[in-house]
Amino acid sequence: MPDSTDDGGTPGPDGGDKSGPGGQGGVPKFLMGLLATLAGAVAIGWGSVIASDFQHRQWLMFTLLGLTAAVTAAWYVLPQWRRRRPRSQVRHAAPETPAQADAPQAPSGHRGGIPSPVGASRDQGSQPAPPPRDTAPGPDLRASPVPRRTASRWLPLIRVATLMCALVAVTFFLGYWTLGDGFAHGLRWGLLALAGIVVLLIGIVALAWSGRHRRWGGWPASSGRMIMACALLCLGLSAGGTLGRLDLAPPCPLPVEIPVLASQDNLAAVEAAVTKFEQAGPAVTHQSCYAADLTVYAARSDGDAEADLESGWNSSALGADGPRPDIWLPSSTEEVRAVAAHASSAAPRLAVAGSTGSSPLVIAVPTSLLSHDAITGTQRRGTWGTVYSLLQQHGISLSVSNPEKSATALLGITGLYRDLPSREEPQIAASGNFPTDSGSMLCAAAQAAEQGHPPSSGYLVSEAAERLYNSNQPTEGACPTLTGLALSLTPLYPSDAASLDFPFVSVDWGGSSALARLAQRYETDFCEWLESPPGQTTLRSYGLMPPQSSVTLPSQLQLQRALQLFTTKAPPAHILVAIDDSAPMEPYIEQIAAAVTEVLGTGATTSLGTKDSFGIRAFPGNGRSTDRALVPLARVANSQRAAVGPKMSTLSAQLAHSAEFDLVADAYRVLYSEPARPEQAVSSVILLTDGDIHDGQDPDGNTLVSVKDLLHPLGATQPLVKVFVIAFGDPGCAQSPPANPQETLTALATGNGGTCVNVNDLGRQLGQLVSQLSAGR
Repeated sequence: MPDSTDDGGTPGPDGGDKSGPGGQGGVPKFLMGLLATLAGAVAIGWGSVIASDFQHRQWLMFTLLGLTAAVTAAWYVLPQWRRRRPRSQVRHAAPETPAQADAPQAPSGHRGGIPSPVGASRDQGSQPAPPPRDTAPGPDLRASPVPRRTASRWLPLIRVATLMCALVAVTFFLGYWTLGDGFAHGLRWGLLALAGIVVLLIGIVALAWSGRHRRWGGWPASSGRMIMACALLCLGLSAGGTLGRLDLAPPCPLPVEIPVLASQDNLAAVEAAVTKFEQAGPAVTHQSCYAADLTVYAARSDGDAEADLESGWNSSALGADGPRPDIWLPSSTEEVRAVAAHASSAAPRLAVAGSTGSSPLVIAVPTSLLSHDAITGTQRRGTWGTVYSLLQQHGISLSVSNPEKSATALLGITGLYRDLPSREEPQIAASGNFPTDSGSMLCAAAQAAEQGHPPSSGYLVSEAAERLYNSNQPTEGACPTLTGLALSLTPLYPSDAASLDFPFVSVDWGGSSALARLAQRYETDFCEWLESPPGQTTLRSYGLMPPQSSVTLPSQLQLQRALQLFTTKAPPAHILVAIDDSAPMEPYIEQIAAAVTEVLGTGATTSLGTKDSFGIRAFPGNGRSTDRALVPLARVANSQRAAVGPKMSTLSAQLAHSAEFDLVADAYRVLYSEPARPEQAVSSVILLTDGDIHDGQDPDGNTLVSVKDLLHPLGATQPLVKVFVIAFGDPGCAQSPPANPQETLTALATGNGGTCVNVNDLGRQLGQLVSQLSAGR
């Protein structure tokens, strides 16, 4: 019977186990494949760990590689040593004694038991008797076998561990200087290096397979040893290749700066698209470095962007709207045509590379109004004139942005004026409040609805702006104060409405330097990515639809006529700017003086027309007065503007407390004091304040309720005076008197037809607010 200590396998020439796959000591083929797959996964994971954790602690990485090789060697050698220990004991047993040597030996055919007589006689007849030997007793060595040398027990482990460490070291440096160096200089060189290593490994395996019956080929023929060697080989190549790519890559040059000018209608979409493009930048540009740095921004309005490009983006444009763009993504090709028609000699060359998306113009109506007035789906169809008449029949007005500032508004009113009779034309501009873009207009409506003042108006916007709003993604400064979607909108689609086509415009400022050519190459990459499925998916998530094959736009003559008609029909604006100069506002006085001087003193950032009026007051006033006049209310003229700067230089903080409610009541009396004031004029107060600090009521007895009753008398469809607030300090628009937390600055503004925004860029915010209240021209 076999030795009970044996594992049932047949030893090979080198003493290794040569059991087949079905033997007790064999490794099934499916298990070998599983272990090989696991080894590859471990190697890939190890490469990721090196890239993230060990690239700056290489001594730790080398230590772990050595430990891994040693543990792997021990994992294989120790079980082998345990199986071979009984055989080693037999080989190191004591030599035979003389008596054992003189004992008759059984014939080769003897298997134990009683010998065959036939065999015995044959052996006796064929072989002579052995000569006598000395039978003198000798020392009995069986009781004291020769002791084994302790060092031989650890010799296999040391030998295999050394071999494993050498294998890891060789493959590591092979991966470092081939895979790592190859991929560090480009994908093509890396793939060539990888192919070379694969060919080398195939050759080694083929050589080992061809010599599997020779003694030197016994080592790789063992299944366990092959799996262990492959695992360590993958580990070394992965570690060396990953670290080599990090170390040997040439230093990345500074990325090319590419300013991207977007419109307010697609700003959020372009920002998201640039982020996605830069994440995929190395793959798109086929480089290991980030080659381009795209900065997205928007001008104060579409109209300002056009004017800046027409003038060549001078120093005032640089300070007000940002850097000179290399890419322009306007809302409509109409804007590109307008710049080309009015360009100065300093203007850049514009090249339209295609369309990035589309969005039809719609009239977004609060869903509650449609439900309440039972406007059916059939009734919502028709031209601009049909839809507008339908809204008028149900008491729903129409709000538009400033067509001088917004391409969406200009295209929309051009279609409206084409369909409306002349008697209805003044109603388009009757509100006297024209935000610079669709986002600002929808944010103001949502803010009013959140304060319990749902609007009774529809909004002329793009479908993209409506979708962005309904998905609760508003981006304007007023919208972060909202706690949720307070107003749901339903779009109505006039059949003859124009569409925004969001062209991709390359802006060429001249010059043919290598950097300019490189920037143009990356601009092309960005344009192609926006037209690709990933780019279109990103833009679609922000409300833009796929590009249309063709978009019909009004002629320049039609657009100019509509704009002229709008400004002619718009009512004059009376604007009173009230500055809180109480003690808590002292840190902001200098900032306020500079912003008011820029907006009203120079008029460079506003569209105040000659039929508009403005005045400036400060509160508190002198002595017991609630407020005092700095610049009296008067029509816009050079003398009126010249008085602003000197008066602002005298502005200083007062010790008395401010009283917003008293101030608004006084402003109402000032704005209505002129006997010749036309009924259609739109009056507004702009408060620059950190909030009312009086408890209960102001010194003159005014409260939030009394002010609202004064400005918005019973039966009036619109407040007689609208209130707009730019809030300073903390909590900004949420500021309220101590005993009346519901009387916030937001409630004061939205309850009287206006909005409240927290201060961010005061000059820009004040300029936009004055522009949206002015009649223009």
